[in-house]
Amino acid sequence: MGARFDVRKVAQLACLGLTESEEERLRREFEAILEFVAKVQALPLEGVPASVHSVAPPLPWEADEPRPGLHTEQALAGAPDRIAEFFKVPPILAHAAAPRRPEEAETRE
Repeated sequence: MGARFDVRKVAQLACLGLTESEEERLRREFEAILEFVAKVQALPLEGVPASVHSVAPPLPWEADEPRPGLHTEQALAGAPDRIAEFFKVPPILAHAAAPRRPEEAETRE
């Protein structure tokens, strides 16, 4: 294969911290995927119609009709924490730790 897949750059864009062994494993996996794509691209597919599925399954469709939903208290009944009528979840990224609304600043621990 030509150029190596830049796992470090993709991990940086996705805010992932990877070890060197994880980077190497993912690099090998991505390169194998790209090699497979190259093989598929080399197939003589002129005149073959594009399709979404290899086999067209019958898809059950339901009417998109409004249905009654949960009331706020029902939805939040099992929540471990909440702020007013919202679920409270811990930040997952360092730069997401700052409150986004004034009412959150008062309830932060």
